[in-house]
Amino acid sequence: MNIRSTKREVIDNCCAEEPPERAPGKLTTPKRKLGALFPKVTLALIVLAGCGPNLSELRTRAAFDLECSEEQLSLAKLRSGDASGRGAQYGVTGCGKRSVYVNVQGAGWVNDTAGGEEPR
Repeated sequence: MNIRSTKREVIDNCCAEEPPERAPGKLTTPKRKLGALFPKVTLALIVLAGCGPNLSELRTRAAFDLECSEEQLSLAKLRSGDASGRGAQYGVTGCGKRSVYVNVQGAGWVNDTAGGEEPR
């Protein structure tokens, strides 16, 4: 028996058995699992990126309405909106005034208070 025949026998014996079959659709490696999740995670991130009210727009609007700098404003969430933030309601106080704003579809933040009220 020479070395080459021994190597050949080892290779033949090693690979003679078929690998075990896996169940259909079953992922066997972490890389495949990540590959399968990637499209779902990407879609979720795209959807969530547009969700929620834009509070910087609210601060800009409230600063104008209340004649107060954005840094002096305090925001309080009064009501949550839908997944996109529409219908959300925030109370804004600053510079001795306060107002309530509602996030309205197509209009953005709308002052729901006639003029800035004096805090109680």
